[in-house]
Amino acid sequence: MRTQFLTLGVCATLALCGPARGGEASSRVFAACDAQAQLAGGSYSMADYLHCADVQLDALERSLTEAYTAALERARRYQAAKQVTNDQKPSDALLRESQRKWIEFRDANCAVQVDLSSAGGSARHNDILVCRIDAVSARIDELNQLYR
Repeated sequence: MRTQFLTLGVCATLALCGPARGGEASSRVFAACDAQAQLAGGSYSMADYLHCADVQLDALERSLTEAYTAALERARRYQAAKQVTNDQKPSDALLRESQRKWIEFRDANCAVQVDLSSAGGSARHNDILVCRIDAVSARIDELNQLYR
């Protein structure tokens, strides 16, 4: 697997192919970066490629914040509509705790995944991006379903 990531990193540097793909979300992000590379006429460096993916991840993380904020509001409405006993934690508090623990899990899980698969250098940064993009995208979907 390390050879695969190293080979893909070299391909991306030569603008012959994109970096390693993860799930559906990271594939969409890297497809957008592939399109930018083609528009650049082959002069797209690995640094450009990784910058493009970083920008895409930033946008996804803003969407995550929006999904989390909306889920918190739904949790508050849910809480207000149900009968609560004193021994129950409020729904919004449960969601805040869940989100904090999810962030810890995402970081730890991506660290393990990258440790297992990365060849180092720019391939390591690529692997981190793939893991985080897929994790954030899945969490957005999950948050969008909570308290519906």
